[in-house]
Amino acid sequence: MQATGTGTAQLPRVVQQLPRGRGQAKGENDMGRGKRASDRGAGPTEVRQPALLRILQARDVLLEVQGTVFLADLMELPFREFYLILGMDWLVKHWVSLDCATNRVILRTEEDNDVVVI
Repeated sequence: MQATGTGTAQLPRVVQQLPRGRGQAKGENDMGRGKRASDRGAGPTEVRQPALLRILQARDVLLEVQGTVFLADLMELPFREFYLILGMDWLVKHWVSLDCATNRVILRTEEDNDVVVI
């Protein structure tokens, strides 16, 4: 796959938690009264080593599914568990239907034909 551009970003050294909302009692959170959130990670988190994030993007990549070609904007991610992650905008544009009970994915083409992936 040919990427059309690359970019780099420096990750922040400290990640600040959002302040607690007004009216919350001590030890209370949005989960409801009496349910206390874990104290782990409740304050600023320090990143021990600065990291460099490399992002490769490819626009209008031809994605062939069951002999039908779709256009997709792809981004290379540093995950090894996934072959491809399609965004919600792309799924909505192609009227994708996920049927978890039967392990099927149905995509709709511009000509209003269904492409079924099992």
